Amino acid sequence: MRGRAAALIAALLVAGGAGAQPVEHTFVVVIDGIRASEGFDQPGQEALAPLVEALLPHGSLLGWMEIRGQTLTLPAHQVFLTGTYADCGNTPAMEGRTLLAPRAPTLFDAHRVQSGAGDERMWVVSNSPLVSDDMDHTLMPGWGPVASARRAIDYSYSAGDDWVWDRIDEALSAHEVDLMMVNLHRTDRMGHSGDWDGYLDTIHQAALDAAAFWDRLQADPVYRDNTLLLVTTDHGRHLDGVENGWISHGDECVGCRQVFLLALGPGIRQGYSSWAPCSFLDVAPTVAHLMGLELPYHRGRVLTEILEDGDGVDRGLGGRYDPALAGGSGWAVRTSERHDPALDDGQGMRGVTIELSLDGGETWTEHTPDGAGALQLAPFAWTDGETVLAGWQELAVQGDAWYLRVQRLGPEDDAWLDVFSRKMAGSGTPISNVGIAGDGEALWLLENNARNERIRAWASEDGGQTWSEEPDHYVYQRHFPRDMRPLLDGDERVVAFSAHVTMDEDPDEPNENTEIFVVRSEDGGDSWGEDLNVSLEPSASIQPRLARTADGVLHLVWADLAGGVFQLHHAASTDDGVTFSLPTPLTSAPAGAWEPALVADGDRLLVAWSGFTQRDASRIHLARVVDGALEGERVLGEPLGVARTPALLPLGDCQALVSWSEGDLAGPWALAQEIAAAGASPATSASGELDPVEVAADGGPASLALAITLAVGDDDLGVDGIELRCPDGFPPTGEATAELDGDVIGAVAEADGPTLWLALDEPVTADGSLLTVRFEVTAPDEPVEGVPLEVWVHHGLDDCPIAVGGELVLTATAGGGDDDDTTDSGDDDTDPGRDCDCRLVTGRPAGIAPLALILAWLVRDRRRRGR
Repeated sequence: MRGRAAALIAALLVAGGAGAQPVEHTFVVVIDGIRASEGFDQPGQEALAPLVEALLPHGSLLGWMEIRGQTLTLPAHQVFLTGTYADCGNTPAMEGRTLLAPRAPTLFDAHRVQSGAGDERMWVVSNSPLVSDDMDHTLMPGWGPVASARRAIDYSYSAGDDWVWDRIDEALSAHEVDLMMVNLHRTDRMGHSGDWDGYLDTIHQAALDAAAFWDRLQADPVYRDNTLLLVTTDHGRHLDGVENGWISHGDECVGCRQVFLLALGPGIRQGYSSWAPCSFLDVAPTVAHLMGLELPYHRGRVLTEILEDGDGVDRGLGGRYDPALAGGSGWAVRTSERHDPALDDGQGMRGVTIELSLDGGETWTEHTPDGAGALQLAPFAWTDGETVLAGWQELAVQGDAWYLRVQRLGPEDDAWLDVFSRKMAGSGTPISNVGIAGDGEALWLLENNARNERIRAWASEDGGQTWSEEPDHYVYQRHFPRDMRPLLDGDERVVAFSAHVTMDEDPDEPNENTEIFVVRSEDGGDSWGEDLNVSLEPSASIQPRLARTADGVLHLVWADLAGGVFQLHHAASTDDGVTFSLPTPLTSAPAGAWEPALVADGDRLLVAWSGFTQRDASRIHLARVVDGALEGERVLGEPLGVARTPALLPLGDCQALVSWSEGDLAGPWALAQEIAAAGASPATSASGELDPVEVAADGGPASLALAITLAVGDDDLGVDGIELRCPDGFPPTGEATAELDGDVIGAVAEADGPTLWLALDEPVTADGSLLTVRFEVTAPDEPVEGVPLEVWVHHGLDDCPIAVGGELVLTATAGGGDDDDTTDSGDDDTDPGRDCDCRLVTGRPAGIAPLALILAWLVRDRRRRGR
């Protein structure tokens, strides 16, 4: 802040006003496209002088607020309303479009859900179709209706700002409005037209109108003293010397990124101004705080510096987000984004963490990349089993551009070495911007530029140590691709992405949908074929994930809104992506399933995803995809809060490491993880017989032998534990041994009440094995009718599906005697408890009471923790 504007603001600073009243109404006025030099900086500070003179004495001004995503109208408004990064650019305008909505809840969603207010109390008013029907609702599963506000939008690009104020007058005359987003677009149009004087005049008029609007609100008893007014802009314009200067915008220069925020209303400091850096991400959590709304998915902080009671206000949730995993046998690397909004540096700490595990994810060693004061986001990881790479996007505070950085783990000293740092052409959009793929020493690092529909790709032929100086380019044939996922296999390059379908394909019936596309190159990226539409549904299709199994089949999984609720869909290609099978649905989650992670483990295809049961409850699911359907579905983590953005890494032996972001929506987000059996059973089936089935009722020990024949498939884990839940009256003594095909094998037996656990030293993995368990029970003192002995066989992994082995019947007969007095089981099929077909199933076994199952689980878990 310099010159006359600085002197004017200094002269108008006044002491704070009376104590804050609750904020019941919020109005956001966006004067579209004001560059900082025409706002509160030389040489054009006169343009916004009405705001300084009339409003600053009653409010606070932040003069260095940064757009840290795309500096375009539609994505900037989504950032403003959600406090998260937008994932798309300025898509073609269309009335009634609803499928490019943000993926995090908006302020409109939060207000509707938490207050029960009708849509007449929430409005979007604009003379630009870029502030569109997508603006007021989220696509996130569980958040209900697709429309959260009423709209008054001019789609012709012809209406002036006076049209907007007329629509506001109509809305306020007919309804009490709680939340309104207003866009005044004429300023941006005058800038693009190259009319400098018209541009400045339009800014000046918008400032006069905004000041008059505040006077109107204060004169109305409905809004007086309980209303928050925010005046801002959605992007700046190029600095002089950048492209065509002030006429355009959309890149990462400071001229495009630097904006302002003027805030007035209850709880806002009066006469305060600051040029300390802050982020456009911070606006939504600040509004939510003042209105008493919960907005748990935001990535910003509360702007406590403009609050009267700011010193005592929590600046936000923060935490760890969006893990990525890569690794080899027994080791793993994980990257994640971290945000600490409480750190008092003007923005809160925003960085990435790289973690290395040498024990398959059990423990981690952290590495924090350098970049003090920088914004770091969208981390990723890659490895071929030897080379390890981790990368991220980075923007220095008040810097000139986003940079793409990559570090490589040194093979000798375990140090992380910088191997790549290039200026990005695109914006900071973590959902879309970066992808990496590799095939041995060959690597392919991609940047998706949502502004100009093209990919830039750098190549490395030495495992990421050096990279090509100039990138190759691929120009998309679709509008504003996002969710890019690459795959590299020799000279073949495959890219999957979701994109807006161009409107000129069928002018009579323009398709405004987002679809999943695949595009391929067979010559290392020198030339590309036509992009192929795989999703084929007239609904939003997003979040594609690619993987190729060892049999050469290319698999694609994505989230599709085909049934009105997001569910995962799958398609496969046996000809390297030239054609794909018709999409098939995989999930049927009650409130939706999305955010898939997809990996190939040899011929096995594993998928993890976030499955919602309601708006504020989701779990991570893991399953194997077989013939277009799920097998062995598992539910991971604790049944509390929301679990999102899973990352997936095969560990071998049918196990997988799954990591995800988890939160209870009231505290910080954290990373959670689980090592789980991925679609494998301990064994395919088992049959067994108990010899003898009768014991003498004499109160002494009785020796029993249980013979189990196992059927173990190629993908099965085998069996390393036998769990016997003895019937009432026959408690185990704890004495037990095991034999495999007649030979004694190592095993440890433990008894706890009615349960006997026999842990084998080595899993039995050979098909057709005869496993014999010899164990003791204490006979009852009196005869007992037939009671069941429950037999479970399973693998000792904590998270492996239990294999259940049916029930065999024990009977105590009268008299003393010894074991020789018992009846030999033989092959007498007339004895109802003699034989059992021990079919192995996952989940709760049929025929066993839930309480018994829970008790057995508790016993098993306690024993494992003790071992």
